[in-house]
Amino acid sequence: MSGLFEGRGIPAGDQEGDDAPDRYDLQERYLDLVRLALPHRARSDPGGGWPISEDHCFMRIVLDNLFGGCWYDHLDRRLVGYKQLSDEQLVRAIELAESMLREGPELAASLNERSLAWRAESPGARALAERRSFRRRRVKRKRPPSPDP
Repeated sequence: MSGLFEGRGIPAGDQEGDDAPDRYDLQERYLDLVRLALPHRARSDPGGGWPISEDHCFMRIVLDNLFGGCWYDHLDRRLVGYKQLSDEQLVRAIELAESMLREGPELAASLNERSLAWRAESPGARALAERRSFRRRRVKRKRPPSPDP
């Protein structure tokens, strides 16, 4: 695991000589990748074939592919997803994000397609979509009619 962070500005470990990055280093690297590096690469490569460019989409792709299905079905969606991951899962999530950064839009497109397919099959994602749809319909009914001029 120590090779994962060499030359990336991540401290190698704690003060006691452990060469493994600590949990906060792993979380920081994950966030650097999905919030900054990947969106920047996608936006700075116009016409490069990136299917997405928003940070939340990269987070979705990484977490869904980490679990092999919609992450809502594996973690509590009311809590921050990456904070619920074990250290081992964080390392795998970082490896997925680094692979997308290295391999570019082809891998991102493939992982995105898988993520979207899993979400179409996911009870958790379908339930969330239904709740959002219901709220939109309910909000539309509450609006008073506009007065005539």
